[in-house]
Amino acid sequence: MGRSLLILVISFLLFVRSFAQTAFDSIPINIDSIERELDLFLAQYGSLLNKSSMQFTAGFHNSSLSINNKALNAQQTNNPLVFSSGLNYRHKTGITVGIEPRFIIQGKQTGFLQSAFSMGYWYNKNSLIQAGFSYTHYLKNPGFSSYATPYSGEWYGFAQTDKWKINPLLTIGYSTGNYFETQITDSSFLFNRPFPRPDTTISFKIYDTLRVGLRDFSLTTGLTRRFLFNESNPKHFITFTPSLLFFFAQNNYDVKYTSVSAFSPRLQLFLQQRPLQREQLLGQLRQQFPGLNETRSFLNTSRFTLQSIGINLDAVVYFKKFFVNPQLYLDYYIVDNRNQLNAFYSLEAGIVF
Repeated sequence: MGRSLLILVISFLLFVRSFAQTAFDSIPINIDSIERELDLFLAQYGSLLNKSSMQFTAGFHNSSLSINNKALNAQQTNNPLVFSSGLNYRHKTGITVGIEPRFIIQGKQTGFLQSAFSMGYWYNKNSLIQAGFSYTHYLKNPGFSSYATPYSGEWYGFAQTDKWKINPLLTIGYSTGNYFETQITDSSFLFNRPFPRPDTTISFKIYDTLRVGLRDFSLTTGLTRRFLFNESNPKHFITFTPSLLFFFAQNNYDVKYTSVSAFSPRLQLFLQQRPLQREQLLGQLRQQFPGLNETRSFLNTSRFTLQSIGINLDAVVYFKKFFVNPQLYLDYYIVDNRNQLNAFYSLEAGIVF
């Protein structure tokens, strides 16, 4: 029982976790730090925290952006059903490693979405203070870029005290990544030719490419309380942890926009042998489409501010080495008067071995 409870807590560092809001915000939540009080419960059953162990988890979610910063998912505009499985190992020294592949379930768009590879360190030698850090790297399927996380790497740290019934928590996160999108549009313009030749309509394609580099710093503060039911039975008990969380962030966007025109292969071959006519055609194209075939770049940095207020409801039911973990996260986004309430759920089951 004790080992299953321990690994559940560790797995949150790899398990709990969307992009595509109007801004590429980073709002973190550390579910691991919320569950630090479980260490006190483990201490009632001996030195279980000094043993190495592994955990396998599987479940469903309607979010996909981050396994560490759950409030990032509040930025999603698409909420597909996602299946995840995870294998996590914690050494008795506190070192943790894990892998979590995710699969999207979206009608015909079903398949591998992304994988998260994590490693970190969790300090829990002191019964009153828990702290740790981790790094997570994402490998994504380009075919599902509109659903996958835009982040490539996440640094994450947390600290929480277990001194009181209601305890404060603090997390710090730094996320980096890139977002890439290309849109193809059919267009045309009227090529004016000298009299008596008639004007000709030239068709072409426009390739608009948007590249956004993300660098987000985030901080979370909050209060959490853990309730324990049926604690007299070490083989079957329940925990319930509600938390109130405040998310602060500063976002940096390095944006590069390119718009490129492309003629049909037949027209390109025709113009290769007619350089004068080619220059005339390109001149008229630039005159009618002044922003075409240009690259524009800009860097935008938002101020560090409160972006979101969240409530997380986390229940865990333990059956010896097995557990079931339903969660509901409610996030109220308050930036730029775009007040928006988002709800995200997850249901996971796992076993310790």
